[in-house]
Parts: sequence; C-alpha cells; structure tokens
Amino acid sequence: MQANKILRVDRQFIGKKNIYEVYDFTSDCWRVLGTATDWFLAADHRGISVKGNTYWVALQIVGLHVEFILSFDFSKETFQSLPLPDPSPRLILALSVVKEEQLCLLGFHVPNVLMGADESLLGLQVWVTTSTGSWNKSLAVIGIDAYKDMLSIGISFLADEQNIVVMYLNTGNNLHILRENKHILEEHLGGGSTSISSPAVLMNYPPSLARIRQGTFLRGRKRKAESM
Repeated sequence: MQANKILRVDRQFIGKKNIYEVYDFTSDCWRVLGTATDWFLAADHRGISVKGNTYWVALQIVGLHVEFILSFDFSKETFQSLPLPDPSPRLILALSVVKEEQLCLLGFHVPNVLMGADESLLGLQVWVTTSTGSWNKSLAVIGIDAYKDMLSIGISFLADEQNIVVMYLNTGNNLHILRENKHILEEHLGGGSTSISSPAVLMNYPPSLARIRQGTFLRGRKRKAESM
C-alpha cells in the first residue's frame, strides 16, 4: 500500500537554518527530518511534483550563491541535487512538468556579446529531462517583446513542444502566450498591486483516482523529533 506524505520546509532568510519535516498519513504525525544549512528555498520558487518526487530551484548558500535543482525523494525521505543543463541558461525562471513524467525548466538565455555571440539570440530556452536524467533543449523562443514580465520573480509556465508554444504567468497576473518566436497573446487576468489575494498559478492537471485517507491532520498536529 502506498503511503501518502506531506513535506514542509521552513522558508527563512539566507543564513538561517531551514527545518524540514514530513507528515505521514499512516502514523498521523509530523517527523522532523533535519535542518539544512547549505541551501535555501526562496518563497517565489514553487515546488514541482514529477513521478512522486518534488523539485525546486534552490540557492546554494555555502561558497558561491548559485542556483541549482533540488529534489526530495519521498520514499527515501532524502534530498539530492540535480545538474543543470549544459550550457546552463543565464537565469533559471521556473520549473514545470511535461507529459506528467518529465521535469521541464524555463531559462533566460543572455548571449555573450563580448565573445562574439549574436545579440538577437536573447530569449527563452525550454529544457526537458530525458529517461536517463540528462537535459535536452526542447525549444527556444527568441526576439520577443515581453522581457519585463518574463523576468519577474515567481512566474509559472507550461510548454508544448509539439506546437512550439510557451505560456507563462507572472505574479502580476499577466498571462503571455508565445508561439514560434511570436508574442501572440498578452492578457491581464485581474487583481493588481493593491490586491491582497495570491497570484494565480499555471498548473498541469493529471486525473487521478487515488484517495487520501482522512485523519486528524486538519484538526490537530502532532510532532515527534528524531535525533540527528
């Protein structure tokens, strides 16, 4: 029988400890798994679930402050890092999922003009993981005019490889659809800087017949700490 679990990670300031714990529906309690001191999860980078594991764009806080892909294996209850695409995009904007089983990365490519690169290649890159865990560049959208919204923090996106379409939504609730290097739609979905509601999020919806056993999770929470 498959066990259903919930992972919670404290998102604090850089330099502080990130406590992470798991709620197990079978035992109906929280367990503290540990404290991370070498990575940080920013609030604007949402986790993405792929084939039972969850992935984030995390920030390394030991040595150089660089971004990397962090994953959590619910069966082993452990974290591990994943390599970035090579060459990696200048900015990692967001993660998504393709066909319910492949991790997808949206990056912003900035050509090195000083090294003779073509400035017109400035634009989006979409990378998708293969069955072996490596990255393939799925598509690129260049020469578009939506950079100001594209570079905002906390965006979510969906990509259609076959039709060469990228759809993304920023925290200002501005929806953009790009197709074959053309900006075909821009629409504001409502809300604004004075709105107290959270911004909308683009999400894939895989139908599922799985049921989560109801317990006392919402009525009360228990925790038991494990010695590290």
